[in-house]
Amino acid sequence: VDCENFEFTGFWANINPTGASATAHAHPNNFLGGVYYVQTDPEGDSIYFTDPRPQAGVISPPYKEENIYSGNEASVPAKPGRMVVFPAWLVHGVPANGSEHDRISMSFNVMFPQFTENMSQPKWEPSVRLKREITD
Repeated sequence: VDCENFEFTGFWANINPTGASATAHAHPNNFLGGVYYVQTDPEGDSIYFTDPRPQAGVISPPYKEENIYSGNEASVPAKPGRMVVFPAWLVHGVPANGSEHDRISMSFNVMFPQFTENMSQPKWEPSVRLKREITD
């Protein structure tokens, strides 16, 4: 991205006790989202990302063996010290904490300062300008 800097638009702590989860969601009005894991269970914590294309599940034939190409979801194991950064529009969630210990993470959003002034202008120039005069 052709940008000189960015800013954090949100930064928060997550403390998920046993059974706590985060339902599938996205982070609107941001460019990136991210999470840094402070404390997790080594045997099962993860973050999952779902296919953003609603039509992707319209035709879903059965498959012989489950693999990374057969599903509409991908997950990344959560480990202490791991940071996961992703496009803010990408739908994601966190499964229920099955551990006896709290899952602790720090989440954040990133956006560009003065986005509308510097980056969100149309990438096209009108080739013809129409002018209509109204006469009585």
